Amino acid sequence: MPLSLFKDRGFIIGTSIVLVFFIGSPVFIFILSFYLQNGLGLSPLTSGLTFLPMGIGILISSLITPKIVPKLDANVLKIGAFVIIIGFGFLIIITGQQGNIGLNWSQLLPYLFIIGIGQGLVIVPLINVVLSHVKDQKHIGVVSGILSTMIQIGISIGIALIGSIFFGMVGTGYTTTHIHSYSNNLDIKMHYYNNALINSMIYTVIFIITTLFLVFLLPSRSHKEKSQQVKNI
Repeated sequence: MPLSLFKDRGFIIGTSIVLVFFIGSPVFIFILSFYLQNGLGLSPLTSGLTFLPMGIGILISSLITPKIVPKLDANVLKIGAFVIIIGFGFLIIITGQQGNIGLNWSQLLPYLFIIGIGQGLVIVPLINVVLSHVKDQKHIGVVSGILSTMIQIGISIGIALIGSIFFGMVGTGYTTTHIHSYSNNLDIKMHYYNNALINSMIYTVIFIITTLFLVFLLPSRSHKEKSQQVKNI
């Protein structure tokens, strides 16, 4: 990796965007799977079908994204991140309202669809948008490899960090249920599962907000082109 890349603002901000986004967003699927099966007691098939709206949302936005990226450039990432934040915001509110009952899988569907739309708007164009903001295009192959590595690192950190928060809170719930009667065990269990899910989503939203902030720091392409013209002169 050429060390000169660390002088490129587009490269530094771009790799940070990729790392931070993938720390926060993909881990939600991992956590929600445990919530649906271990918390709500749904079957693997029902749990899998619950994610269908998210997949549909990603599919729809991925078909739209190539048409709007040439006009919006990095703004498409801002829109996507904002949509994801809205989806998680509503999901946090509805989860908090359930108390000890737990979410019904049907309550998740509209919000997962919204989150899917946002993820498609970010994930699909992310690498190309970041690469287009790198000043020295001769290192584009190296940068592409670095970004792919950042994706894997981000996912690993996200599962370790946010996953630890989720399972730590759920584990506290299991310890507590042993000192209560059986009739109260399910309520206590869902109370801890709901709190664990809410706290996990809050941390996810924090990372998505950070992603949105970093996108605003990306140098404009026009600025990059002007810099190249001045250098050539």
